[in-house]
Amino acid sequence: MTRRRARHLMLEISRRLYLQEHGNLKGFGKTQIYKFYNDDWRHRDYSVTRGYKNAWNSECMLMLRKAVGM
Repeated sequence: MTRRRARHLMLEISRRLYLQEHGNLKGFGKTQIYKFYNDDWRHRDYSVTRGYKNAWNSECMLMLRKAVGM
């Protein structure tokens, strides 16, 4: 999985969480979460998760993805 794909998927999770919490997406583009996943976003601690794909398939991400319907 590339950094670009991982960034897009994390942004989609954030978008779905915001939609569940607020009921609409009005104002989502101005949130810190949206600004956090800009084009310069990088994985912080590569040695812990061993890459983007392993981070995506980790136990906590699986639970989070299940909660938002991904």
